[in-house]
Amino acid sequence: MSKIYKVLCIGETTVLFSYVTPVIVHTSGSAPKITEKKYSATTTKHINKFLRENDFSKDRCNFVSQEEINFLTDKELVKKLSA
Repeated sequence: MSKIYKVLCIGETTVLFSYVTPVIVHTSGSAPKITEKKYSATTTKHINKFLRENDFSKDRCNFVSQEEINFLTDKELVKKLSA
């Protein structure tokens, strides 16, 4: 899974990428945001692996549009690069 499962930590925010697509954004102290878009079975496995490894339950996550995941990821990257 290493080449297609990437976790990027940006300050207090963690982003899970499946292949090259961000699918989870989690900021410390808040519920993870998971894309509501359905991708491949492998991406679903990546999401479940991330949740399991970080002791998150799907019923405590927020499901949001892929556009929101993209926006949040871009916002965090810009913030980090501007620092």
